[in-house]
Amino acid sequence: MGYWTNYYRLQKYDSNNWIMGTTIFGESQCGIGLNEFCGCVDIFVDRQGAMYCCDSNAQRVIKIISNNAYATVVAGVTNTSGSQLNQ
Repeated sequence: MGYWTNYYRLQKYDSNNWIMGTTIFGESQCGIGLNEFCGCVDIFVDRQGAMYCCDSNAQRVIKIISNNAYATVVAGVTNTSGSQLNQ
């Protein structure tokens, strides 16, 4: 199984079928809402299946649960850059 992020959405692909992906999260355009991201540069999947996306263009890390349409911001302040521990 693999995950791929492109066109501002996160897709899941089964190792037996790399052609038909399932959209897990996101939209077709860049956004900063809790149902969007705008530059996911890395993905981490934990043991429970939650996905963490480093959304660099929105200066945040979001947690995505595949059966939930909305993400949770776990680090950073959406669309606010800075050097403080919460930014």
